Amino acid sequence: MPRARSSSPSPGRLRARGTGAVLASILACLGLIAGAGGALAAAEPLPSFGALSAQLGQGLVPAALADLTAHDDDPLYRIRATYAPETHALDGHLRAEYRNRSADTLTDLGLYTFANSSAFHGASLTLSHVAINGQVVTPRPLDQGADQLLDLPRPCAPGQLLVLTAAFHLVLSTSAGDNGLDEQSQDQACLYAWYPVIAGRAAGAWLLHPINDLTDPCALDMAHLLVELTVPAGMAVASGGTITSDRPSTGSGRIVTIVAPFTRDLAVVIGAQLHALTTTVGATTVSSWSVPAQSTAAQQSLAIAAKALTLFSAFGPYPYTHLTVVQTPMSQDAEGMESSSLILISSLIPKELGVDQGQVDASAQKTVDFVYNMVVSHEVAHQWFYNLVGSDPYVTPWLDESLADWSDNYYLESHAGSFPADAGWKESAMDIAKSGCLNHSAAGTVDSYQGKGQDYESVIYSRGGLMYQALRQRLGPQRFLDFLRSWVSAKRYLIADQATWRAAIIQALGPADGEAFARTWLEGTGLTLPDISSAALSAPALQPATP
Repeated sequence: MPRARSSSPSPGRLRARGTGAVLASILACLGLIAGAGGALAAAEPLPSFGALSAQLGQGLVPAALADLTAHDDDPLYRIRATYAPETHALDGHLRAEYRNRSADTLTDLGLYTFANSSAFHGASLTLSHVAINGQVVTPRPLDQGADQLLDLPRPCAPGQLLVLTAAFHLVLSTSAGDNGLDEQSQDQACLYAWYPVIAGRAAGAWLLHPINDLTDPCALDMAHLLVELTVPAGMAVASGGTITSDRPSTGSGRIVTIVAPFTRDLAVVIGAQLHALTTTVGATTVSSWSVPAQSTAAQQSLAIAAKALTLFSAFGPYPYTHLTVVQTPMSQDAEGMESSSLILISSLIPKELGVDQGQVDASAQKTVDFVYNMVVSHEVAHQWFYNLVGSDPYVTPWLDESLADWSDNYYLESHAGSFPADAGWKESAMDIAKSGCLNHSAAGTVDSYQGKGQDYESVIYSRGGLMYQALRQRLGPQRFLDFLRSWVSAKRYLIADQATWRAAIIQALGPADGEAFARTWLEGTGLTLPDISSAALSAPALQPATP
């Protein structure tokens, strides 16, 4: 999630199972993507199991290919869309296959259409020709149209499949979007939450939460996506997932094919001047995209992202063939944003600091290094905490942000340059001390922070990050690393919640100490400034064996 800069620099389904037989039943309801721009009809030719797995597998490193079979009942989306920059709009057709993995007999289907929220400042996402299992349905809009409910033509029992088809029309904002998301600005289009997404579900209800500018407008469930995107000739495409082909269309444009297995939200940035720098980390290609004027920032971001990917892989293996970083215009209140296998870094950072204009003197270089190292490593950390381990950003915003904040401070500690190794921890401690939020509970929903953005930053990010540093100090380096690995392994591709987090803390510390730790650090009960100061110290380095 974007983190606003304060006066100190700072960064902005529920189980794994599946067999070939389950996937075969899904395939019986799928259609192939044919030519770009056409509707995805129910009777299109069916792909074989081998064709589908091979196609999606192009987005995964070899060690992660077996995960596809274990998650063959994840939602699958097929999207054809065409981008028209002259009208800052995108027209598309979607076909989504959704298996009812709950114990409930469904009578409706929840849908996210995030771009309709006022938080996106003028963007909109309009649906038409909506059908479920071939029968036309009429969406019921909720929350300014950011959520939709679709009444099912007939009940859907546990284990049954729903096939949703729809046409959609996305209009991009030209006035900031949601911190620059779903916005067309400076000859770039940033597509984020740009297609209809089936909502997450828990405790017998669709998770149709209000949208705001504090937390993530993201889908909860992992899904597999096959996308064909038509863009004008001369436009570059930086995308999450993996671009597997780029070919001429029947008109003057190009058709870009994207495969995105295990994706919570597929982000795409389109621009005429975008170019990429690349490096590799193991079997993963790391790319950093920018316009020429931001090439210095892109180079720095590439180096940081590659080092962060290496460092954080100790928490659990990174499954994708690509990690993409894009410098893109964002609002002045945001410095970065995560999505599956792609992170956005605000192009306003180099503009404000003069990175590409040769205006950074020796004294300012410390600030430049601190900001870039923190922001880029924070967003890379979200590939583990938000993406591989999902959470509900409305109910438990701290669950991913606290670990991402700890991770960026750990990165700073491990790769200190022109700043001290404990600079991140100290900045967090100062943020908490001046906020007056020392004893505020982090366990509330994001609504409790409306109009209190700085309180949100201090409690969810700064105190949340120091909570894990205190845990690291208490457990020691190896037990703490074991804790992180166990957390990522147990919840990989799934959704974590507060109850499972408490159980993990109790398992690590024991019942009495675990409950006391959660009360102190999560709820703020009895937390003191000396506790904060003690936590804001570097600890023995984690010495991971090869995962």
